[in-house]
Amino acid sequence: MVTLAIVVILATVGVPAMSQFLVTQRAKADADSLAAALRLARTEAVKRSGPVSICPLPANFNPASPACVSTTTTDWSHGWMVFVDHDNSGGEDGAFESDRDTILRVEQNVRSAKAENSQTFKAITFMANGISSSAAGTFTVGPSTNTPNQSLKLTVSRQGRVTQEAWTS
Repeated sequence: MVTLAIVVILATVGVPAMSQFLVTQRAKADADSLAAALRLARTEAVKRSGPVSICPLPANFNPASPACVSTTTTDWSHGWMVFVDHDNSGGEDGAFESDRDTILRVEQNVRSAKAENSQTFKAITFMANGISSSAAGTFTVGPSTNTPNQSLKLTVSRQGRVTQEAWTS
């Protein structure tokens, strides 16, 4: 009976802690994936000496006919696509043109409840010198509420540098 009581007490304490741990790990995995995609876009732009864009995916993304969101948005929670932007249209209209552009990476549906950017964009484009075509802002990745120690911030500077830090109130 004592053993059973100890098991119940440990389960009562451990289950909520494990739940919070899983939420935090999902946010970290999504933030790492987004940071890697942003860095890939910048690196490929420099390597290829031409523009590479990253755009948020629409909720109804179809891999058979890939496309970026059609309007400016702060919501990146449906995923993102990194593509070589051969005609540099991503910087202006966020358009992926399947007959011209080349997909480098697609990440669908983040595991966290949200991935949002502080700026509204159709796409973030990195130029041949690694500089972002615009100030890309700050991404918040994590649960739907900004909970300290469960959400992360990614900041993309105009120079294209990506930094990651824990969200604090």
